[in-house]
Amino acid sequence: MNLRAIKHRAIDIRGLLHKRGLTLTGVALAAGLPEAACRVALRQPYYHAEQAIARALDTTAQRLFPERYEPDGTPLHPPKDGSAAAVRPASQKRDCA
Repeated sequence: MNLRAIKHRAIDIRGLLHKRGLTLTGVALAAGLPEAACRVALRQPYYHAEQAIARALDTTAQRLFPERYEPDGTPLHPPKDGSAAAVRPASQKRDCA
């Protein structure tokens, strides 16, 4: 994805959040992330921030950032915490009973 497309996507995401009365900082803080996390996620992979933005917009991170995910929803750049459960798509998560 070229720089122009990334900038346009960032503008689109900010606009969608604004229509809902939200900000990137507010979304990050509400998700328990550093205040700049969602801004960073617009430029580079940041799994947890991508997920927070997607939840705020009632969509999936794969739809917002398709180049960062496999077709099955698995992220190409797993979260830095290394938790395998965090990278499995919701349809593949196992219940712990």
